[in-house]
Amino acid sequence: MLSIGLAIGLSYWAFKGINLSEIFVSFKEANIMWVLLGFTCTFFSHAFRGIRWQLLLEPMGYKASLWSCISAVFIGYLTNLVLPRAGEFARAASLQKMDQVPAEKSFGTIVAERLIDVLALGILFILTVFIEFDKIRDLLQEMFQGVSFNMFKIIGTGVFLLLLVFIAFLFKQKIIDIISKNAFLQKLKNMAAGFKDGLMSILKIKKLSLFIAYSLGIWFMYFLVTYCLLKALPAGADVSFSVALSVLVIGSVGMAVPSLGGMGSFHILVSAILMQYGFSKTEGLSLATFQHSLNGILFLILLGTGGFAYSVFKSKPTNIV
Repeated sequence: MLSIGLAIGLSYWAFKGINLSEIFVSFKEANIMWVLLGFTCTFFSHAFRGIRWQLLLEPMGYKASLWSCISAVFIGYLTNLVLPRAGEFARAASLQKMDQVPAEKSFGTIVAERLIDVLALGILFILTVFIEFDKIRDLLQEMFQGVSFNMFKIIGTGVFLLLLVFIAFLFKQKIIDIISKNAFLQKLKNMAAGFKDGLMSILKIKKLSLFIAYSLGIWFMYFLVTYCLLKALPAGADVSFSVALSVLVIGSVGMAVPSLGGMGSFHILVSAILMQYGFSKTEGLSLATFQHSLNGILFLILLGTGGFAYSVFKSKPTNIV
């Protein structure tokens, strides 16, 4: 409910005072060839993610099929449209149904993937700042104007967390004894162990060069789909690669906000960065809405539906303990 409320509130803020008919009329002029190219890039970005995931599962001794991994990725993104942040659980659960890979272990690999994605986004953000320093600086100044940070609260929170860790260390053996005597806590411990195995699989990758290549491929496809969908509308017909890079990075930050499907947050940030390049607010929102409606909703529905159909066909009955 919180994500829905956040999406509604941010969307209202983004489109307040904007003539929505002007935005949707511009969609009728979209170049279908750029849209199809964008869809193709979206497919390959998620397919590369599925292949990369397969590489993470191998060190744990699981041979998940290629299409099971790719379909599970599609299902995960589709689930996120309905339940934000639930897609990772759906992805792990669907792979368990299809290829019987323990969900807690595959979930650990998904978290490892996300850490890699955060690192990649951080590197891209730094690169974008170097290339488009003035635009990013002006955007950040506009966003954080009047915002102050209470250093005492930040330090206090850090000290509190360190204190909790210290207390847990002092009573480590007692905590272990309590867990060992409680069946439910023991089950949680086993799940945590499986999660840890999945998370640590990133340190045991046998084909590191391929893992890096597919990681680069994922973000390159993200960049291409951003560029294609910007070019698809008349307002973005003359955009440069640097504009597409800025939109990709800032839009990714917007999608990380826990609003339903990134609604509102994506539109606010993408339109704001586009305005730094001279686009009007209506043009910026048109391009942002077009990006989000296709790459963030329509493409995911099409791919997710295909992934779900494949999972139904492939799923095998699992033993219930």
